[in-house]
Amino acid sequence: MELNTTTQLEQGVAPKRDLAISVEDLYMSFGSNTVLKGISFSARKGDVISIIGPSGSGKSTFLRCTNLLEIPDSGNLVINQEKIDFGKKSEKPRKKKRLPVSQKKVDRIRTQLGMVFQHFNLWSHMTVLENIMEAPVHVLKRNKDEVRDMAMDILDKVGIADRANYYPCNLSGGQQQRAAIARALAMEPDVMLFDEPTSALDPELVGEVLQVIRKLADEGRTMIMTTHEMDFAKQVSSQVLFFDNGIIEEQGKPDKIFVTPESKRCREFLSHFMG
Repeated sequence: MELNTTTQLEQGVAPKRDLAISVEDLYMSFGSNTVLKGISFSARKGDVISIIGPSGSGKSTFLRCTNLLEIPDSGNLVINQEKIDFGKKSEKPRKKKRLPVSQKKVDRIRTQLGMVFQHFNLWSHMTVLENIMEAPVHVLKRNKDEVRDMAMDILDKVGIADRANYYPCNLSGGQQQRAAIARALAMEPDVMLFDEPTSALDPELVGEVLQVIRKLADEGRTMIMTTHEMDFAKQVSSQVLFFDNGIIEEQGKPDKIFVTPESKRCREFLSHFMG
């Protein structure tokens, strides 16, 4: 994947107009533990990118930094041609992290990024339909009747329209995750981010969630996904990144990563999954 130059990023310009996300030299630490150690990466519109690697390698932290749920210590971030500028520092004791210059800009850009977490994060006091309608109505200020119709169409798309009036506690894990995907889609994001979307599911429920994600990939949606589902990643990805110890140890097309990886560490990792 082609990376941008520092000069271009510092000017707030993404040179490739089809770039959806570009990060350069991203560092992130928690206390004395440096989790990301200079990640540089770009995704073009329509890319399906799978991030693989051992637990603790920085995969989830990278996604959370991309969505600014975590603020990276340093590095540049461009979303849909817009650079996130940092400058201010938090005044909280022991949290002298830099902050975005414009929180309003961050909030707006976040609406372009749909995030699906490991543990669903549905609001338990709302029905599935209410979960999906909440953000479009209250954040995007869209018409409630129009949003309801759209939400039902999305629920039909993910195969749980008949569960619209159920509460999350009355759904299986697979149904809850499909509801979470529907909730993210309701914001009509430009990029979907999936953080281990099947890791909290019983094995027999994994397939129904992967089927939905595959359908989104077939539609040409831009997606970045951390996953341990190696066969699935090999089938749907346009690019694969192998994270290890806070760096991108190897990256390339699925056939290269899963068939002829160059990194010894990548080969060792894949030997536990691939037959």
